[in-house]
Amino acid sequence: MPAFLPCQKTGGDRYGLFTHVPNDKRRKPTGTRNSLSRQHQRSHALPVTARRMEPGSGSCLAKPLTLAAMSLGYGVVQLDVTIVNTALNSIGNSLGGGVSELQWVVSAYTVIFAALILTAGALGDRVGAKNIFMLGFAIFTAASLGCALAPTSAILIAARAVQGVGAAILVPNSLALLSHAYPTDKERGRAVGIWAAGASLALTAGPLVGGGLIELAGWRSIFLVNLPIGLGGLYLTWRYAADTRRTEHRFDLLGQAAAMATRSRAATRPSTV
Repeated sequence: MPAFLPCQKTGGDRYGLFTHVPNDKRRKPTGTRNSLSRQHQRSHALPVTARRMEPGSGSCLAKPLTLAAMSLGYGVVQLDVTIVNTALNSIGNSLGGGVSELQWVVSAYTVIFAALILTAGALGDRVGAKNIFMLGFAIFTAASLGCALAPTSAILIAARAVQGVGAAILVPNSLALLSHAYPTDKERGRAVGIWAAGASLALTAGPLVGGGLIELAGWRSIFLVNLPIGLGGLYLTWRYAADTRRTEHRFDLLGQAAAMATRSRAATRPSTV
């Protein structure tokens, strides 16, 4: 008589009797638990940068605070276009220099800003808009401190030129981060409207704010006011903004140089009005 072996009920056993099935022909487990575990491991094996690409994934406040950071970046750029005009007389009395030096205090900022804006946008596409935007905010904030501490008009003009570099970085990359944070057309349109309206308000308020600061604390205060704005924008961007995807398109150096030359010439052309 054969030894009793483990048995399994078969589909053809209509009377409920058990028929012997060899061990090697038993049906194996489906392995659902193992497959789920492998999927879980694969999801956690994704690069950290890939998981950070999703805008607003960290907090429900990520979108509005990203909008606030981008608005601060664009707003401070526009503010410094007009706020300096109210301080030219005070700067001339303090640092000396003629009309040409005072004109370059204004023009150094706008010329560099206009010349580098396309290059800064292309750099953000290749490296990531978040990193470039934060770099631009840091440059702009440090240059503002340099303007406030400038002992001569030449150093002030140089610091204003560095401010222009930061401004050229801030504007295109702030728009890129804003578009990434608001993926739908309706949300993006509303956010861009707020972003542009804030910058327009800062541009209009520049002379009024500048005049008040000069009366209260002197002309150097119009540059010191950028420090808390810059620090706040840097923190909000670092904490809440999601980076954009990198692109691998070729960097057109010749085209960028031509654009820089054209925009510089347009920015320095005297007005005919």
